[in-house]
Amino acid sequence: MFFDLIFVVAIGDVTHILNHTHEGHLAPLQFWQYVLAFIPLWWIWVSHTMYANRFDADDRKHRLATLFIMFLVIIISGLIDQRFLASFDAIIVCYACSKYIIAIMYFVSKHRHKESAQLTTAVGWVSLAGATISLASILFPPPQRYVVLYLGILFDLVAFVFFLPRRLQGIPVHTEHLIERVGLLTLILLGESVISLSTGLANISWTMEGSVALAYRRWPIR
Repeated sequence: MFFDLIFVVAIGDVTHILNHTHEGHLAPLQFWQYVLAFIPLWWIWVSHTMYANRFDADDRKHRLATLFIMFLVIIISGLIDQRFLASFDAIIVCYACSKYIIAIMYFVSKHRHKESAQLTTAVGWVSLAGATISLASILFPPPQRYVVLYLGILFDLVAFVFFLPRRLQGIPVHTEHLIERVGLLTLILLGESVISLSTGLANISWTMEGSVALAYRRWPIR
């Protein structure tokens, strides 16, 4: 729960990007900043959840690793919003370090789960490779750097979806835990979306005539 609360703050800062409108409209740059900031955070959460669902030992090593990831997510959260593009390199370094920690967690797990040593090693190397590709994005100027960033995430995603499922079948998923985690993230996203929507609507001067006209345009009487 503490881990997810950190993501509440981070996702709240991401959605705050969409609060700044110009003459009632969102600039295309704001939308792309939102996407660029949200997907790496989402993938950190997914990667940690997939590890915890199968290999969480709830020991000191796992807790310390999770705390380090939370610390890096807090840094990312502080760099988002107005300074996002200017702080892009620092954000990518924090993202890559989070993925490196998750890769190390997989490598350490092979000593605890000897029956799945090949699987944890393979997933660890995949996470390591994906994070390295994304980290290499800081060597490129925009917009190429954004492409390289997402190539690393896409590499991870493709590997987990198409190449690792057969190996992952050997270790059953804790279904109840996974449903609970995904449901919690969904609630976080819905809650932050409502907060952002409310903030945006608060700056609009509402009148009875305007509300009726808007409702009529949305649901015309036939």
